[in-house]
Amino acid sequence: VQNLVTAGLSFYLFVKRLVRLYISPDFNMSRIMVIVFGSLYYALNPWVIFRIQHIYLLVGYSLFPLVCLLFFKIFDHKFQEVAIPDYDHTSRKLYKKNIRDIILLAYVITISAAAIHYFFYTAILLSMLIGLLVVKYSIKYRHLDKGIRKNMSMAFGKKMLLIGVFLIGFSFYWLIVYFGSIIFGVQASQNNVNVVDTYVAFSRNSSILNVVFLISYWWPMIDLNQLPLWFYIGGSVITAIGIIGILYNVIKQQIVLFFVILTSLLVVIATGVHYPGVAKLFLFITNLPIIGSIFRDPDKLLGILAMCFDVFFVFGLETLLIKLNGVIGNKYVANTMVIGIGIFALMAYILPFKTMYFEHFYAPVEEPIS
Repeated sequence: VQNLVTAGLSFYLFVKRLVRLYISPDFNMSRIMVIVFGSLYYALNPWVIFRIQHIYLLVGYSLFPLVCLLFFKIFDHKFQEVAIPDYDHTSRKLYKKNIRDIILLAYVITISAAAIHYFFYTAILLSMLIGLLVVKYSIKYRHLDKGIRKNMSMAFGKKMLLIGVFLIGFSFYWLIVYFGSIIFGVQASQNNVNVVDTYVAFSRNSSILNVVFLISYWWPMIDLNQLPLWFYIGGSVITAIGIIGILYNVIKQQIVLFFVILTSLLVVIATGVHYPGVAKLFLFITNLPIIGSIFRDPDKLLGILAMCFDVFFVFGLETLLIKLNGVIGNKYVANTMVIGIGIFALMAYILPFKTMYFEHFYAPVEEPIS
């Protein structure tokens, strides 16, 4: 329960900041409801229910939106302009708020490393986001004086150095053991079972459709064929709303473009060896030294994808609020329609799993009387 509540709150804080910066700083009840819908999706989607017994994994999952929020507050100029008075993106100095957020980011990543998967997922994905930000700012500020660009690069480098120092400091207690075991060849490893049959088993439900609906877990403990039509209708509505969010925001909001790029890559990898055309790429990744084995179960990547899908879902609902208000002309009718669509989609998508898991698979049984 704690992980589910943390997941909802973590996503709420992250997406509320996104909405404030990229859609509107004015919050009304409808806008708050949309953000709450996103939080419910993140906390109660099918992937979470499948992994409900994997408490260690849900720790990293629940904190990942908070990790993203702190990351953007440190590196994204738009986030810093709102949070830091008199912020100057051309300065080489670090602000007190930068240092506080750096310490918090390192600490939260350390906690999320209860599942080592999320430690490496976070390191890889944040590195990709840093790369995208570097490309963005290199293009955006290419006209500035060389000295100013040098100052900006120095500030960027200082932040990365501090994150590395604090992260290693906070995580040293387990990093030294982990890498020491690798150096001396005594690491706890599942390499002895990482054969082709293992990858095939882990990818057996990893079709594109199942990945998008977050139901690609290799051992779902229920018969996926018994999922009612309502589940697929609800999931399709959520997906359609997410596509609307992408189409209306991917050009003008570069952060949406970043998530589209990450999502496109992760969706392909999350199919594992289900499709022959992707299998070679997946097997190459799983054979990488040190970190390759953490990718052997492609369904684990759906935890990251769930956040990306959810960001699109919230941006889609916000887009519908704006567009329908303009078309209908009556904000109460338009807002009611959007909230109604959101409630219907979430209930149709989530409730079948409540019924199939918590009223059947996880249903309590009477203790035998001796």
